[in-house]
Amino acid sequence: MKIKKIISKIMIAICIISAIILIVVLFSGCTSNTESISENLTKYNLNLEFFDENKTLTCKETVSYINNSDTTLDFVMFHLYPNAFREGAKISPVSLTNEHKAYPNGKSYGKIDITEVKISGADCPLKLNEDEIESPSYQITGEDENILKVNFKNQLFPNERIEIGICFNLTLPNINHRFGYGNDTVNLGNFYPIACVYENGEFQTDLYHYNGDPFYSEMANYEVSFTYPSSYKIATSGKIYETITNEKNNTSKMSANCVRDFAIVLSDKFEVVSSSIEDIEIFYYYFSDKKPEKSLETAVKSIKTFSELIGKYPYKTLSVVEANFVHGGMEYPNLIYISNEITDHATYEQVIVHETAHQWWYNLVGNSEYDHGWLDEGLTEYTTALFYELNPEYNVSKDQIIKNAYSNYQLFVEVYGGVYGEVDTSMNRPLNEFKTEPEYVYLTYVKGMMLFDTLNEILGDEKFEKCLKKYFEENKFKIAKPEDIISAFESASNMKLENIFNAWTEGKVVILN
Repeated sequence: MKIKKIISKIMIAICIISAIILIVVLFSGCTSNTESISENLTKYNLNLEFFDENKTLTCKETVSYINNSDTTLDFVMFHLYPNAFREGAKISPVSLTNEHKAYPNGKSYGKIDITEVKISGADCPLKLNEDEIESPSYQITGEDENILKVNFKNQLFPNERIEIGICFNLTLPNINHRFGYGNDTVNLGNFYPIACVYENGEFQTDLYHYNGDPFYSEMANYEVSFTYPSSYKIATSGKIYETITNEKNNTSKMSANCVRDFAIVLSDKFEVVSSSIEDIEIFYYYFSDKKPEKSLETAVKSIKTFSELIGKYPYKTLSVVEANFVHGGMEYPNLIYISNEITDHATYEQVIVHETAHQWWYNLVGNSEYDHGWLDEGLTEYTTALFYELNPEYNVSKDQIIKNAYSNYQLFVEVYGGVYGEVDTSMNRPLNEFKTEPEYVYLTYVKGMMLFDTLNEILGDEKFEKCLKKYFEENKFKIAKPEDIISAFESASNMKLENIFNAWTEGKVVILN
């Protein structure tokens, strides 16, 4: 009997331990959720007011900055991207070939003016006579007045936080770009001071450039209050949870956790249609699109397709926005621009697919778009091709997309070589090392897509999809490097692929159509 009782107790203990293990496993799985990851992220609180008559904003920003490095910091640096649009900037935000499209009413300039910086418990509006708040030394620095450097009185140790209050004013340029206003929309992308990534013992302070997307940032949490004329509707990276309305203005409050940056588009011409898939609300803001329901449907299918192909979309909203924009489209977390200049609706839908894919390759899996543009753009282009293979109702052939890529790339190399004598076909280089926009596009988007198609041909569809999922799972909410995608693909496929990646990115591969 005693033996039976002992065995019974052991069995009960095993059951209890098994239950505990199950609970631990279930809850450890929640680390992929934005709620659990957001604990150790920098937090931005933005209080914004937009003035329509002169296209300016007054802004108050509080940053709860966390030192996630393994060294103590004496200062922090912030990108001031709007200063790339100021008169006298060293590098124009658009190339000469795109100036006529970018400026609808002639050359125009914008800027950011930092009016006050406070530290330790700072919360705008700031008062100079508050003894508990420091007035730190700060400088507008960088190669082109593109960096705000805030010095600390005391060192900031690893895993410690510091509160930094920044008051600033924005003047918007009249330009069809990420930041500025056109005839139909006001675009607020990359508009506020955002902390530079600290890496390899220093802050990454690269200049704005007209080639590609010159951005590099870490995941953060946002709480935003935005006051704007009540005649406007807004699309945003955040989920709006409250809007207060009076005779003149609306004040919308919104939040977004675990996102790489934050953007807003507003217009007094917007129409809105919406749909949902599972628990995700998808909004489409437009003013001239003749097929809004079709555009919305493409966005919904993109979310569904990529969630199944790569990994689940973890946010509650996506806003697709028709905007005045010089290029085809632009990605932001939970929000994408689609240029109203696109007249062919099939192309318009393709841009929706591409920019939605960036929610995975740029936002969820981050990378330096400045140094390794192919890592998100090339993979996004190929993921877009896979969308069409998985959605045959669009009558767009993935094989034809790849065939066109090869022929167009070879034509580019031939023509470019005729003009410049030789062509640098390496892909792993910063934006500023590409001589022209076409060179950047063909080596980052087109050649990048060709690289991933080659890998798919070698691995087969099943293994390639396994590699995509592995890369996503290992790097979501993080910053990935080229070596990370190589590692994930090698691990998932159980094949040595480093030489293949390097041959393509270093310009050594021989490409035959």
